[in-house]
Amino acid sequence: MFEPVFRRPTFVQESFQRLYPIRICTMHARMITQDDEIYLYVEIKRVLSAIGID
Repeated sequence: MFEPVFRRPTFVQESFQRLYPIRICTMHARMITQDDEIYLYVEIKRVLSAIGID
């Protein structure tokens, strides 16, 4: 379904894998660090770029 949207699906998969530890923190009501927040920002930029939103 998303195949036409994602230019390189592996990029998106890798971003989601890198975001997994941050996701676990938020699921368990833990605060994320400033480093996590920066990392989150970078990965969101990568995903948006992968779907063609720059």
